[in-house]
Amino acid sequence: MRYLIVIIASSFYAFGFNYHLTPYSVTQNVDCFFGLTSTPDITNGGNTVNTCYVKTKDSYIVIDSGPSYNYAQQAYNAMQQKQKLPVKFLINTSTSETSILGNDFYKERGAILVGPSGFNKNLVPSMSKLISPDAFANTRVKALDKGIDKNINLSLGGTKVMIRKPFSKDNTNIYAYFPDQKVLFAGNLFYNNTSTPISANHPIQEWLQSIAKAELLPWERAISSHGVKTRRDAHQSTKSYLSGLMGGDENPLASAMNVLPTSLNPLAKDDNRATKMMTASTLSSALSMAKASNRIVMVKVEANNCGFCEKLNSALISNATMKRLLGQYFVLLKINIDKEDLPAIKNAGEIEIAPTVIFVSPSGESMQRVEGFGSANEMISVMGSVIATAKNSKYIK
Repeated sequence: MRYLIVIIASSFYAFGFNYHLTPYSVTQNVDCFFGLTSTPDITNGGNTVNTCYVKTKDSYIVIDSGPSYNYAQQAYNAMQQKQKLPVKFLINTSTSETSILGNDFYKERGAILVGPSGFNKNLVPSMSKLISPDAFANTRVKALDKGIDKNINLSLGGTKVMIRKPFSKDNTNIYAYFPDQKVLFAGNLFYNNTSTPISANHPIQEWLQSIAKAELLPWERAISSHGVKTRRDAHQSTKSYLSGLMGGDENPLASAMNVLPTSLNPLAKDDNRATKMMTASTLSSALSMAKASNRIVMVKVEANNCGFCEKLNSALISNATMKRLLGQYFVLLKINIDKEDLPAIKNAGEIEIAPTVIFVSPSGESMQRVEGFGSANEMISVMGSVIATAKNSKYIK
């Protein structure tokens, strides 16, 4: 898979520290500045976190303000070059210094600051000792206008935002989903291109359940605090890592769904849907079958002499839940990448690992992809997520 390669060459100038910030367009109305996957130091000015701008009808909403006043100012100037709009709201997804120390810049411009209730307004930043005086100049901690300690749906200047608290014992992290933009700002819910830290306040089982709940939201892009993956599989490395620590025996999506009625549970048996294995030999026939039978296409890309491909094939036949979900909701299309080219699937990307599973909507667009095969439970979680997304998007009923 090809990722966005972020090269940030920070340097000193006579008039201050230059972060060399260039916005990257994630979607039509979402631009982000992707930080380095390293620790703050004198060379990078603390630029080790992702910050984003969401364009609304008349303003911007900023997600995380960055490691310093100067960083926030330079990000703001870069976005003003793109389109001159005021910043009316700012959401901190965590209380980490790299996420909050630019808050004061935006408050000076009238923004309303929102973030976790555990925000410490009396914090003495250690960042001042990690980065240069030029980079840290004018930086001070600015208290939030609204602290969030529970799941809540907000309207920020007419823009819908779903704020979720992933950990019951932790008041320093939240994540935000923008349903109109279909973008998830995941904060520290998951990591990519960097290691996943473990904390006593983040129990692994609860963490996996929180990821599973986030999977049920029909987001098309996800931006975490660290790393540059933004596709539907951006969370998979963290999820696989945590599942490995659990021994791989738990099904977090099933646990997360226990509180939902059967009609909303994508893993529950639907007696109104026939259970019949449907396979196709070409993408066009698979899409036709999917449209006619109210299903999603599951493209399984395999290769010669691929042991994990065979393990996935075996699980699809032997695991009762996978077999039922496949029989009720999917049309299976197998592609041997050593013998044939991948058919044209919108937003599918390139194949670098076998097996790779691509879930395709009846209109021919990639909904989600999974690289490799870890366990049946992991694949069941993904299948449940795809089913939930398809129902939310009215692909299936």
